[in-house]
Amino acid sequence: MALYRSIWISGFSNIDEIRQKLGSKYGIDVEEIKRFTIANPELRGRDDFNAKHGLRTVFKIETTSGKTLLVVIQLVDSQNHIWKIRTARYLK
Repeated sequence: MALYRSIWISGFSNIDEIRQKLGSKYGIDVEEIKRFTIANPELRGRDDFNAKHGLRTVFKIETTSGKTLLVVIQLVDSQNHIWKIRTARYLK
């Protein structure tokens, strides 16, 4: 069982490049991810290690439309709490 922990996000390093990928592939609005995650003291995630992709953090958020998103991020700057969005998808 994976343990959830508090995570702090000050910003994302790859917003422009991931915006098109998630928008065209999954219909996900990156601005909504930002709205629910940046400077959110309630945000909790769990570590996920994948042999191909390495250590990443996974969390779920509920969008304004009531859908649940599973978001996978990777820490790129621990001092400034900057993350990279690896992928995201809607859960059924």
